[in-house]
Amino acid sequence: MIGAGAFTYQHFNGSINTFSDSGLGSDRPAEAKANAAGQRAENILLVGSDSRDNGNNAFGGGATGDGARSDTSILLHVYADHQHAVGISIPRDMMVNIPACQLDPNNSSKGQTKPQQNQFNAAFAVGNTAQGNPACEIKTIESISGIRVDHTVVVGFAAFAKLTDDIGGVQVCVPKDVSDVGGDNITLKKGIQTVKGQTALDYVREREGLGDGSDIGRTRRQQAFLGSMIKKVESDGVMNDPTVLSSIFNDALKYAQFDPGLGSLGALSSFAESMKGINPSNIQFLTLPGHYRTQDGRVDMDPVAAGVIWDHLKNDQLLDGTNAAGNAGAPSSAPTTSAPSTTAPPAPSISPSTITVLVRNSTTVNGLGGDNVTALQAQGYNASLSRTVPPHTAVTTILYGSSKDEAKAKQLATLYPGSKVESGGPYASEIVVELGDDYAAAHPKPGAAGSTSGAPASGSTAPSGSSAPGSLPTDIANNSRTADQNICSGITAGYGAGTG
Repeated sequence: MIGAGAFTYQHFNGSINTFSDSGLGSDRPAEAKANAAGQRAENILLVGSDSRDNGNNAFGGGATGDGARSDTSILLHVYADHQHAVGISIPRDMMVNIPACQLDPNNSSKGQTKPQQNQFNAAFAVGNTAQGNPACEIKTIESISGIRVDHTVVVGFAAFAKLTDDIGGVQVCVPKDVSDVGGDNITLKKGIQTVKGQTALDYVREREGLGDGSDIGRTRRQQAFLGSMIKKVESDGVMNDPTVLSSIFNDALKYAQFDPGLGSLGALSSFAESMKGINPSNIQFLTLPGHYRTQDGRVDMDPVAAGVIWDHLKNDQLLDGTNAAGNAGAPSSAPTTSAPSTTAPPAPSISPSTITVLVRNSTTVNGLGGDNVTALQAQGYNASLSRTVPPHTAVTTILYGSSKDEAKAKQLATLYPGSKVESGGPYASEIVVELGDDYAAAHPKPGAAGSTSGAPASGSTAPSGSSAPGSLPTDIANNSRTADQNICSGITAGYGAGTG
């Protein structure tokens, strides 16, 4: 990208705006480990602030001195190969547990707040300061995900408007005419068009006039906007144009805010260089799974589905179950797991006819358990289906009740790569297989997105390089899009079909 060294130090004015990281403390998730090639995944928090200070009120209206909240938050996971990325949008109104946070982001002597359950954007608002409280938001994300946030970029209204001007605008889809809806000073005509500056800001901020009126619907439109922006930057060679780059960096330095790790021009240039060249088709956006509350507009997180996402990111795996190099696999952090393999599982050392199995379908996919039982019976196992409805499970689990059956459970686990093997099963002579979302994701039923066939694996957990939406659990796939997806697709509804 950059001929960065050629012009960086000559063309930038002013210093880089950084926030204090003193509020993060030392009790944080570990950094991702480097792969065999020495590459490391990175997690970048992108925050859209609604602060009216620092010139932002000229674009967003309102009065200065009213603090700041996070209008938009996306945790961008850049895989270690730097050829894939996924952005997780965290709804501003999602109810989360916010840990104790430093009240004043710049002064630890003013004490801390108490842990609280509140909507997510309340974390950024702690202390009611003009620059917000990025450290509290970072702590909240690390607390709910177990993932370390490596870098953070905070963008206000002015920075967003200026940056869309710098790149010459972004193509968007307006589903219907909009004119001063609910008192918002916004006018847009229906159709595909290029927006920039104030109009671009109005487009991504509008709720009532576009979509279903929910913040989730707005989030999906913002994801489409970012995808379109990425395509624009890649296709037009924006990042190879020194004049445009100079404008982008100058406006970023003037209006945006960065973590201390990006507090030098060299660090910022290297960071920008590392983000270059990812194919838009390999950049995925999704909304953290949850359930919209019609009674008050808040969102309840789905902890199981969210856990599937966090586990994949911790292990640098794509959400279709493959790693970024295209190899199938499941999260390696699960205790006592059978290792994923690209070859057939070993021949059973214990006769399948002597192993009694009860299958529980702990996913949201109808018919998965029955198909699984049929496949096990075909391999000689004495399998039957549980008719009770078990709790939703993220990772397939093999439960045995007696120590003498541990070897049988481990043999079964070879049919479910990535599964957990645990003692404490409810029956002394019957092994329980609880099918999880990882298993459903690895076995898509042909022609039915989000459904699965239920046949145990014969080695790998998913077709190599698979990225079809049907390979994701339904509640994840319904809220997912790629950066190269049609800009008019899926922008008018909230979760799934928009019913919450």
